[in-house]
Amino acid sequence: MPFDPKSLCCSEEQVVLLVDYLLYMVTCLLLWHSRSLLPLKLFSVFLHELSHAMAVWLTCNKVTGIEVNANRGGLTHWTAKANHATCARLAVLPAGYLGSAAWGGAILVCCVEPLATRVMACVLIVALLIALGYSFFGANSNKKDWTLAALCSGMILVLVALLCICYFTDWQYKDLLLSRVLLLVGVMSTLFATYDIWESCVSRTVEDSDAYKFAELIRCATPKCVGAIWLFLSVVMAIGLLILALLWTGGGQAVRGLNDFSMFSWVCMLLPAGVCAAAIAFRMLCSSTYQGRLAPRVTRGLPKLPSLEAELDGRSSEESAGSPKEVCLTTGTHALGAVNSEDFVCTSRTESSDDDFSEESSPG
Repeated sequence: MPFDPKSLCCSEEQVVLLVDYLLYMVTCLLLWHSRSLLPLKLFSVFLHELSHAMAVWLTCNKVTGIEVNANRGGLTHWTAKANHATCARLAVLPAGYLGSAAWGGAILVCCVEPLATRVMACVLIVALLIALGYSFFGANSNKKDWTLAALCSGMILVLVALLCICYFTDWQYKDLLLSRVLLLVGVMSTLFATYDIWESCVSRTVEDSDAYKFAELIRCATPKCVGAIWLFLSVVMAIGLLILALLWTGGGQAVRGLNDFSMFSWVCMLLPAGVCAAAIAFRMLCSSTYQGRLAPRVTRGLPKLPSLEAELDGRSSEESAGSPKEVCLTTGTHALGAVNSEDFVCTSRTESSDDDFSEESSPG
């Protein structure tokens, strides 16, 4: 079937999808620095680490732990055989940033059809259950951080509740609620993945970021060059998957005016419009981050992080008393969710031998 340019944006369903997409994008940008978006940002970090883990599994290696921290950092613990560790790292390192962008686009595409939306919700539930298991039984550099467990539990409850509405009720808009919730998640994941690449790999050079480690492996590009390529690919994926979603919804009757929209289409657009209006009101009136009119004039500082030198000195003394096979690997540098936040480096020990190679990758 030949490609028809008119099929990109003419039908009622396509206009509704574009309007909802833009409204959710405006909502996310309005509250970008607000704590109200923290659960969505943490879920985007989870998709980043899940993408690392999937790359590890696809290269026939073993994932030993998955972490998502309250400061929007993350970590994937994995092991590989020494004879193909380098090849595995070439796949695992870029999988985090690009994979999270791909997940966001895939969620967007699946929101087009009710059946695809339900399938995507089930896939996410399975992934969350796996991550929940790792949060309890997997390797963890901070045993007191229960962010991943709380995130997985909360998202599973929300998705299961929405699926129950879809399968066990006769409500007219039962699939609409699930699709619009996942659409918000998809838009946020796409935006956060793209911004995270710019912030961590392009605008600055972090020695322990995925881009820096990848540049060290290939030895023919700088970390910022690697980050720029990943940023370009992320934007291309976001635009390409949005176009794919529009093509999937094509074929309907062309819209010539407001009277051509059905009541169902108006409801589809009013739901994101209500969320966007609530975001505007929250930012103007209640948000302490954006100094809303009704917000208390209290500046909350971030708790001071422990000194990196003291942490490394303490761990060096532990390692000197341990087995000579233990090595200290620097994992990722995470930026806290504040404008004037400090950067810190997470380090952890992994055991290495002649046969196994241990590596940890995280968004950086």
